[in-house]
Amino acid sequence: MSKLKELLSDSFQRFLFLLSLSLIVLFVYILYRVYQNEGNLLSITIFPLLLGVIYENRRLGVEWNTLILKSIGALILSFVAFIPGKRSGEYIFDERVEIWPYYFIVIFAIISFIRLKDKVVPNLTEGITLIQSFCILYWLIEVKVMEINNTIVYILAGTGILFSILSFIHAFTYISLSRTSRLTLSIWSSVIMFFFAADYMIYLYLTDVIYKNEMNIIISLLQYFLLGTSLIYFIQNISMFLVYLPSKHFYYTKQDKTDIKEMHNRHIKRYSKKQVKVHESFIILLICSFLFYLNLANDYLSRHSMIWIIFIIIPIILRFKRYLMQYFYTIRH
Repeated sequence: MSKLKELLSDSFQRFLFLLSLSLIVLFVYILYRVYQNEGNLLSITIFPLLLGVIYENRRLGVEWNTLILKSIGALILSFVAFIPGKRSGEYIFDERVEIWPYYFIVIFAIISFIRLKDKVVPNLTEGITLIQSFCILYWLIEVKVMEINNTIVYILAGTGILFSILSFIHAFTYISLSRTSRLTLSIWSSVIMFFFAADYMIYLYLTDVIYKNEMNIIISLLQYFLLGTSLIYFIQNISMFLVYLPSKHFYYTKQDKTDIKEMHNRHIKRYSKKQVKVHESFIILLICSFLFYLNLANDYLSRHSMIWIIFIIIPIILRFKRYLMQYFYTIRH
């Protein structure tokens, strides 16, 4: 038995060595093909995307050595991009090289989500869902939803407005947050963030980087950086609302019902009972109204970028406001 284990161990080590050697050779050849094509096989957008994922990992407290291990794991798994599919037609290696970095980034984001599952599910508050609801209303105005002659679109838009009204009621009053309210607002938040991330991905996929001047390049790269920071949350929000869909044949199995009950508790747990101060809700209202109006009037940024910038800057502004209030309170007392 011990000899058999030694033989298996030796065979496994040889397999790992050959696999590692093959991947190294493939990686070197990829770099050679990129060099031959003067870098044209790799898009400039890869770098801000990757930086966005790395930044979000660091923001969530991931150490550099852990990041390196994640990167190596993602790099190894990303080579599946070079495996030919059954219906892929003619195999063109350079085309595989072009899509390979995106495999790497998505796999890197998935590994990050798995490792950071608890940290990626932040505590939601009335303030956060208020910001998200303002953003969905801005999106509806920007796309001129009332000019779209489609009943399904009207139903979806109406549903969004109803949930937004619910978040407004809680943000601008001190009505207590029941378990049902927290569950509803948390699921609503997951749906919104999934929608915005998917919408942003589609937009950037259909939009080329504009090289007219330095500002256009900066704005384009900023958009991809923001997408990189949101990838982990995109995966997280998929996991938090797809569980509510039946597994097959539009029928909920016993396991489905158990999973839904567990997810109910997870949604309720992540939504804070602490209510936002009404004056902070008005601050959010003023900032969103001002910035969205400016962008609607002057078209500084795409609606997608504007929305993600709002998600980032308003919490920063509110934290700074609280810091100043605490600072002046300390001076007076």
